[in-house]
Amino acid sequence: MNNAEKRVLLVQRISDKNEKNYLKELRELAKSAGYIPIKSIVQKKPIDVRYLIGVGKVKEIRKLIEKYNIHTVIFFNELTASQYLNLSKILKVRIIDRFQLLLEIFSNRAGSKEAKLQIELAKLKRELSYVKEKIHFLKIGEAPGFLSGGRYEYETYAQHIKRRISKIEKKLKHIREKKDIIHQQLLENGLTIVTLTGYTGAGKTTLFNILTKSNGYVDGRPFATISTLLRRKDLRGKKIILTDSIGFMEIIPPALIDSFYTTLEEIAISDLLLLVIDVSDPLLEISRKINTSIHTLCRIGVPMEKILAVFNKIDLVDNERIHIVRNQYSKIFKNMVFISARKNIGIKKLEDVIDKMLPGFLSISMRLPLSFPQNIFSKVLSNAKVRGIKSQRDFFIVDLEIKERWFHRIRPIITNYGGIIDEV
Repeated sequence: MNNAEKRVLLVQRISDKNEKNYLKELRELAKSAGYIPIKSIVQKKPIDVRYLIGVGKVKEIRKLIEKYNIHTVIFFNELTASQYLNLSKILKVRIIDRFQLLLEIFSNRAGSKEAKLQIELAKLKRELSYVKEKIHFLKIGEAPGFLSGGRYEYETYAQHIKRRISKIEKKLKHIREKKDIIHQQLLENGLTIVTLTGYTGAGKTTLFNILTKSNGYVDGRPFATISTLLRRKDLRGKKIILTDSIGFMEIIPPALIDSFYTTLEEIAISDLLLLVIDVSDPLLEISRKINTSIHTLCRIGVPMEKILAVFNKIDLVDNERIHIVRNQYSKIFKNMVFISARKNIGIKKLEDVIDKMLPGFLSISMRLPLSFPQNIFSKVLSNAKVRGIKSQRDFFIVDLEIKERWFHRIRPIITNYGGIIDEV
């Protein structure tokens, strides 16, 4: 897009005074997609089924389009097929809603095959709803300006979409089954899964890069990450898998959550969750974003005991803000850490707390004969933290911290080669 094509006007219709104005978040999404927001309009009025907003407001928008050379109008509210068509006829510019905007962002950033299929699935489900609306109007003899084609053509197209949806859902099921097998293997091999999650824009990927010494894409805008990233990390001698997941956002439409947020399932099986929170946000924003994140995590069955609250961006606030936030959320979060991922402040403290919170580890002492096979010994240590090794006359003693699942798997192998195990 050239700069002229990037110029957009943002619109939200609010039904009553209790409904929230989301134009700030819509503006951030628009910027994330590469648009340049020029003007914003809010209308507090009951819905007009023809245009979503009132006729007078449509005329006002038409004047603003001409005055400011607007190329695209982005609606926060989701539009029906007939509303989209009616608005396009009068405004004579490109019209999209929040759902389509999010799909643009996801499409531009999708890297994995799974993410691309999820996005296509969401697009097709939206298209199917539009086609069904067109068929409905054709059945009752009212097709107010719909594209050319009769009822038969639309019904045939709807069947084509349904077949494609079914095909994609089968492919996604196959991909998820393979991922489930991999996750199960990770768990059986004693690897601990630690996932970074939280509201979009909190700095998850920056922290992920610091912890894993990698260089994932960061731009500070919503949904820099939409495909789950995994890296292996040695933390104080413990072998863990660190993952960076897609961020939460309050304004994600339910249909997108259903079709795209399968990564929530991956979050649910994690051993520990780092809930990354932007401490530099206004206090009310922090509260709203924490509530959204916790609601999402509770919905998929994550207990609060598995959550470590990581308040990021302390380099942008003073000590008073940190004190206020610590007092306000100490009753909600049992464990909290304050850091700056960008300035590398508090990272060692964070790693210390992660180490202490990692679940399912046993302290054991192994007495192994000197003839114990080296390759088996290396396999045992591959997923354990060595606390000490002492040599005796006929054997050596190894003190370990080891994941419980991994311990139960390798215990028969150790004893088979003459090893003796004591739990400490």
